[in-house]
Amino acid sequence: MKLYGSLFLALLFSLSLLFSCNEEDGISCTLEFRTIGLTVIGDSLTDYYTIRRSNNDTIRSIDFGFEDSYYVVLDDSYQSEIENSQESFEFIGEINDSIVIQETYVITADQCHISKISGPSQVTL
Repeated sequence: MKLYGSLFLALLFSLSLLFSCNEEDGISCTLEFRTIGLTVIGDSLTDYYTIRRSNNDTIRSIDFGFEDSYYVVLDDSYQSEIENSQESFEFIGEINDSIVIQETYVITADQCHISKISGPSQVTL
């Protein structure tokens, strides 16, 4: 029984590598979907968004259903916008139309995923 389980896992892993490969560049990406987020200790935010500093675009995250205290700063859906570069973003958190959090993040992306260079993982209100 263990042999079949091991073979199944090996097959699943092989298929995930095959389907996550960027064939143009020969790069294998993982199937994970990355988010960079901020955990807020204390009160809950009533609104939040991220501003891309280079062009002042406002980015509103999709609600992924994470725990109430975790807010997405940026996710892999933005990877192609900043691929092979490093940019500054500003996370804004509001409670009842008042800004209570304003944090700067430096984020980069390769051909597959975004990664945080700097910025807090947690704040306390």
